[in-house]
Amino acid sequence: MYIEGILRLTSPLHCAAPSDGGNERKNLTRTMRQKVITRIGIDSVPFFPANDIKGRLRRKAAAMVIRQIVTDKQKLTVPLYVGLTSGAVGGRPENTSTVEEINRARDNVYMGLFGGGVRMLRARLRVSDLVPVIASTIDAKLVPAAYAETTAETFQPIVYDKAAQESRPARGHDLIEEFTFFRVDDAARVLRADEVNQSIGNAPKAIADYQAGIAENTKSRKATKDAPVGEQTKKTSTANWLEYEAIRAGTPMYFRIDLAEDATEAHVGMMLLALRDLVRDQALGGKVSNGRGKFTANLKLVNGNGGLPVFDNEQAGEGANLNPALKNYVKSAQDGIAACTYKGIVEFFTPREQPEDEAA
Repeated sequence: MYIEGILRLTSPLHCAAPSDGGNERKNLTRTMRQKVITRIGIDSVPFFPANDIKGRLRRKAAAMVIRQIVTDKQKLTVPLYVGLTSGAVGGRPENTSTVEEINRARDNVYMGLFGGGVRMLRARLRVSDLVPVIASTIDAKLVPAAYAETTAETFQPIVYDKAAQESRPARGHDLIEEFTFFRVDDAARVLRADEVNQSIGNAPKAIADYQAGIAENTKSRKATKDAPVGEQTKKTSTANWLEYEAIRAGTPMYFRIDLAEDATEAHVGMMLLALRDLVRDQALGGKVSNGRGKFTANLKLVNGNGGLPVFDNEQAGEGANLNPALKNYVKSAQDGIAACTYKGIVEFFTPREQPEDEAA
């Protein structure tokens, strides 16, 4: 059983890539890419990582469990909260799982689906990277060939090649757009003099001292820009300009989650509820405060009897609701959540082994 379909970006999507040290534009934050081998060469394709999607879904599911087990008299400990929201309590997992705990985790609506805990119990889902539907990803089998067919929701973006003076299928770099934003220091520029005079004590002297400090800092930064790291003067002004990359709005992105053969109706229902909450959030990736990370979702749940739409319409977004035909899965998940107890959950995140330092 699996869930697949298209997330159509309705605003740019940004996921910051780790610095490789070779970026000469220090103010530019690149978005994630992966190399894809195709019949016409290697293509560098932007994508949204599976680990990020899985983490977001886990947190949505954890929120449901937390609402169930927390009361005015029973609160979570910090380790338990960390474990529920990230899957692990610390960096030293145990390998002492028992058959009893494995069976108990399998029957738990949250642990059975997402796994984790102190003894890193297995999950029953496999999340794929969110990748654009373009010729390169279809050729490399990252996207099923069926999605090469042009429909209202799935299509291969076309760009105009000025050099060849003709249109061609978009490649990875064609999907990336750069954005620039500026942060202005209102005090240094005295943008609203009346407000400054009314709100800042001894404004004329305070602002003059502030401007002088910034000027001195700028001078020192220029003088030490070639000094070894650690000896360079750090910037004190809040004024700045930054750039970042994002996948262009309108790009169709292929989405897929595979569920294990022994996943129960409750596990499937929990995944559907977490997906619904993720779509309602409309906040994938970074720069969401600037309106990035919005999308529509057109997904289906595929099982042995064919596929059922996940949502009640093909343009699910902020007001997303699940397809009523999936009510049995949802009811099973809700019953499973209602059966969760603080004691039952905390056992999965409680160490059994004595720490080495204490044993010594």
